[in-house]
Amino acid sequence: MRRGAYDYLLKPLGSPEELRLLVRKALTERAQASARSDLPGGPHSPAAPGQTGTPPAAAAVREGNSRSRGIWARAQPPASGRAGRRLEAGETTVSIPGLPEPIIAVSRAMQEVLELVRLVAPTTATVLMTGQSGTGKGVIARAIHGLSPRADRPFIPVSCVAIPENLLESELFGHERGAFTGAVAQRRGRFELADGGTLFLDEVGDMSPALQARLLRVLQERQFERVGGTRTIRVDVRLVAATNRDLEQAVLERGFREDLYYRLKVFPIHLPPLRERREDILPLATTFLARVASRHHREGLRLSRATVQSLLEYAWPGNVRELEHAIERTLIVARGEEIQPENLALGVRSPGAAPTPQPGTMEEIEKAAILRALEETGGNRRLAARRLGMALRTLQYRLKSYGLTNQRPASDP
Repeated sequence: MRRGAYDYLLKPLGSPEELRLLVRKALTERAQASARSDLPGGPHSPAAPGQTGTPPAAAAVREGNSRSRGIWARAQPPASGRAGRRLEAGETTVSIPGLPEPIIAVSRAMQEVLELVRLVAPTTATVLMTGQSGTGKGVIARAIHGLSPRADRPFIPVSCVAIPENLLESELFGHERGAFTGAVAQRRGRFELADGGTLFLDEVGDMSPALQARLLRVLQERQFERVGGTRTIRVDVRLVAATNRDLEQAVLERGFREDLYYRLKVFPIHLPPLRERREDILPLATTFLARVASRHHREGLRLSRATVQSLLEYAWPGNVRELEHAIERTLIVARGEEIQPENLALGVRSPGAAPTPQPGTMEEIEKAAILRALEETGGNRRLAARRLGMALRTLQYRLKSYGLTNQRPASDP
């Protein structure tokens, strides 16, 4: 990829027509890239004064385009289909069709994320996003779709934890009439609905082993049967998956299929927690404030200096989602034209307190975090595991290894 490759080919290969379409799309995009390179201000023109350097990954792709210009310049665009909006390197506020608000990327950490998005969006490569809950994996998934040639086709999101396990198979693959009790009519699944577009599988690490096997087959063969059906259905779906679990650890503990893990991890993207992208906190806060203030007809509301300081010093364990909810709450309780620190109500930590460093080894830090999560959830191991971003099986393994098995579990909600 770094030397200018357009896409990956996964075995078994699809039909000859799919391969021809992929080659045609590669030729078209390389021709467009070469044409842009010849324009004033293009990537091969002299840099403007003060212009920053090209990110290494982008430079490698441009180098590949430059070497092959004589071939790609003769390519003709396909008769139909449109590419999504193009993401330029260095953009700090990115508006994408389909997203209600722009993506904020002032920080270096988010700039690196957007650079990966810019590279992978035009391809058909499977993407695996990792990161804590609330970091914006769903937003980045929509961005990948909106920047891709599939932008005008369906984007179908599925939460693998929001749908009961016994219904998830039917939700993904559909079912035939009479397939099970209550199946009074045929129903198309999310894979069929996403045909030609993008399917976003959120929390894919929580899939059952049986569903993992079915998903692996779809990724390998691009085909499946509905529940209770015998007719094979072929689909053209770009898959974007996300998880807050450590899938490598889950593979070691036999909680996730190794072959599926590597099928998903064709192009990994890690979303940093908000505390590691503090330059984005204030732009995000003002964006959220403008939106909710407009909704509630309080456009003159602003953040006080003390409130800004509190926002920047808080640890944000709930990440961007917590920030968004905190801003919405402040608008409801704030009086006057300025939001004050006491309006934020940032959990149990003092709003102005930075996260307290914890001395000791990684094992001691992890043990303390587990004990704190169990205390905060009243001993409910399932909720504690979710808060820690790990599988319940992983938490139980950690409790045993740290000699904490005497921690009394609470009943699940």
